[in-house]
Amino acid sequence: MLIDIKLSRVERARWYLLVALASSRPIAASEGTLQRVLDSTDMALTDAEMRSELDYLEQRGLVAIARDELTDEWSARLTADGVDFVQYRARAVTGIARPKRS
Repeated sequence: MLIDIKLSRVERARWYLLVALASSRPIAASEGTLQRVLDSTDMALTDAEMRSELDYLEQRGLVAIARDELTDEWSARLTADGVDFVQYRARAVTGIARPKRS
């Protein structure tokens, strides 16, 4: 049961990250901006958790991450596939709690 709750939370956080990135288009969003968005919801994540979920989204081809080696800062932007997913022009992806289209 605890695993299901944590998984549900992570899947919703991934959706919120994608929506935040869609709102920032065409500009990439910094970690700080994304963290503020998550903090304003019930999806507050640690920095490490947020990076883990951004990495997951990157592996799925929905997000591109820029990693600054000097400052260790990340910024992210949606890929074309990510835009299609957020705009419901692409099929649902396992692991992301995208709400049903109304």
